[in-house]
Amino acid sequence: MLSRRQFLASTALLGAGCSPRLVHEERSAFSHIRVRADGSIRSLMFITGTGREITQTRLDLQAPHELLSPYTRYMFLSQLLVSDPRRVLLVGLGGGAMVHFLARYYPRTIVDAVEIDPAIVRVAGSHFGVVASARLHIHTADIYEFVRDDHGPYDTVYMDAFLPPATGTDPGGAPLRVKTTAFYRHLRQRLAPNAAVTFNAIDHPYLAQDIETIDAAFSHPLVFDVPGTRNRVIVAGTAPPPDRATLGSRAASLDAALDVGFEFAELLSHQAAPPTRPAVHDPPRSIR
Repeated sequence: MLSRRQFLASTALLGAGCSPRLVHEERSAFSHIRVRADGSIRSLMFITGTGREITQTRLDLQAPHELLSPYTRYMFLSQLLVSDPRRVLLVGLGGGAMVHFLARYYPRTIVDAVEIDPAIVRVAGSHFGVVASARLHIHTADIYEFVRDDHGPYDTVYMDAFLPPATGTDPGGAPLRVKTTAFYRHLRQRLAPNAAVTFNAIDHPYLAQDIETIDAAFSHPLVFDVPGTRNRVIVAGTAPPPDRATLGSRAASLDAALDVGFEFAELLSHQAAPPTRPAVHDPPRSIR
């Protein structure tokens, strides 16, 4: 296994000074995957049935802890509810941008990363420097089955699992099985008291219903628009969130304590009202 220094040295010249070049492509049992390089920037892409590339991860190999994809910054608004998580569950590994962020700024945190696709796990290691360690446990597993076993308790959970949109996913590619009351019931059993669960969602006609399901399982979710994207980040806890003034105070404290390249207070300003349920028939809530 390459050390981090060896990994950076072996990849530094790939794509340097040119347009994003293809450095890896494969078809797994779950996805059509491409990796592109542009200097030190590495991108993990999913390819749709029509050939369109959907970026899943952007990472700077020279500064992997910097969150280049805007939605990933909003995922860490979970810190407003749990400021010092000791155990974290990350659902969907991708290129590991959130893993690198946690390793840099929360060095005491133990992370369980669950990824269903073994090809993604291999690509994360070979092209994005994601290596299992004493503080990062990588599980190649279906999260629906994983939460049935007692791996917790977790202080924070990040739900960021996507596949190319198809039968069995919502229009944004989120698997339907992990958006059900049954899944949330199992997940809640794996949480510590006063835990937080954060969801990355792609806006679609049934988002209001998804948020209602989250609300029923957890407590009064906070919804955030990610400017310039279709992402909506939803932060829910096992207890009702504090009032807006307290959230603002906590954001200011995080900004004073951490230099993470963005401001929690600015992210908080993008809190949105939950979307209204449309007057259409509900989609199936599970593929089973």
